[in-house]
Amino acid sequence: MRILTFLDLDDTIFQTKRKCPPDVPLEVGAVSKTGEPLSFMTPAQRTLLEWLLRTTTVIPTTGRDAAALSRVQLPSECRFAHGAIVNHGGTILEPDGTPDEVWLAHIGEVLAQTQEVMSGVVRELEHLNQTESLGLRVRLIGDFGQEVYLVIKHPQADLGAVEKAHVLCQELLEDEPELRVIANGNNVAVLPQAISKANAVTYVKERFERREEVTTLGLGDSLSDLGYMLGCDYAVLPSRSQIREEGLERYVSSD
Repeated sequence: MRILTFLDLDDTIFQTKRKCPPDVPLEVGAVSKTGEPLSFMTPAQRTLLEWLLRTTTVIPTTGRDAAALSRVQLPSECRFAHGAIVNHGGTILEPDGTPDEVWLAHIGEVLAQTQEVMSGVVRELEHLNQTESLGLRVRLIGDFGQEVYLVIKHPQADLGAVEKAHVLCQELLEDEPELRVIANGNNVAVLPQAISKANAVTYVKERFERREEVTTLGLGDSLSDLGYMLGCDYAVLPSRSQIREEGLERYVSSD
């Protein structure tokens, strides 16, 4: 039986330096477009990753697009050896890095139905950014000619500015069921309801199951990861994570 691991990356297997524990040796987990180190991996994270690669089939499952995934300093066998899920489930990559054409066509139909509303959100965010001089980066992210989702970040991680954008997005989409907002720290994303890691994981899992029996592991840190994690046979999360801090902390004993 194959063990199939759907592995979130940012804040699960590596994170920015400010989120790393002190006095722990670190190695680079991801770099910027110019090659500067951006994210770092602890020895525990590296050991877990190596064990997963030795014993399971790893499918990176990430909000990153294909270019950002290529800047992750993971062993080459982890990137596309068995494919990857990128753009929060908006794009599924084959082992050779090309898109799954069936999924690409499906997502194209979804995006066509939500393009007008998304464009309005972008305009409102840009207006807020300019009038209040927030210094946010507002970008549409995607691959293969599809702009899958909107992301808002602050270059210096000004969480107050990011929260203003988050609140605006929630207000704009209160009566717009086609789109949803997900947020975690210095990252707010707006994407169609029909696009999710959970839907993409189900699709990939069923492709494997048509050929063989599988047991599935889902690793992630964000509340937005819970959908696909709970759809797997086992769900694994870091002890320091949004899921625990905002979702499970009330159930954890202080003893």
